Amino acid sequence: MATNEPKNTTGGAPFGLAPGGVAWLGPEPAREGNTAFFYGTLMHPGILKRVVKHEGAELEIAAAILFDHTRFHVKYCDYPAVIPSDIAIQVIKDGILADDDKAVRGVVVKGLTSKDIESLDFFEGDQYCRDEVLCAPITEFKRLSTVDTQQLLAKSGTLPSPSSATVPTFVYRWNDPLKRLSSETWNYDQFLKEKLWRWLDRE
Repeated sequence: MATNEPKNTTGGAPFGLAPGGVAWLGPEPAREGNTAFFYGTLMHPGILKRVVKHEGAELEIAAAILFDHTRFHVKYCDYPAVIPSDIAIQVIKDGILADDDKAVRGVVVKGLTSKDIESLDFFEGDQYCRDEVLCAPITEFKRLSTVDTQQLLAKSGTLPSPSSATVPTFVYRWNDPLKRLSSETWNYDQFLKEKLWRWLDRE
């Protein structure tokens, strides 16, 4: 499995660049049947559908956990970023990371085509790097068209053990300098209440 290990963990330069400073987009996706873990705006089915430019009739979704990562608010933006938890201590003010902040609750979506991944790469831009990781689904997969993400996450219950069954998946990890991240973690419910309308009203 290809990975993109951090090359620089300081607050000045991006840490997810390939040699030569060019953003590494990640391993080549399969033509059909790709899986991706979403932890920010793309957890909302309406936003995901707009990005992939179809109604997602063949897509399935489940609540999932990404262990050993931490989600932060990107400064002056509506959206978050995830970085490995061993790097996250550089972002928080006191340098101490609670155990609950070493796992990210999100959703895993399967059935994405290579064209969908191309659209997602474009949407995420060079701020993020697509990488292969393992995530732990904690609910049954359901058709995307039938799911309310808030209810799905509410049913996810307590945090499972890191030894829970996992699936390989793509995730878009932060690729810009750490100094662009707020020490505050990002909250999906707050995004829905305060910011969602701006994303669904975009042309």
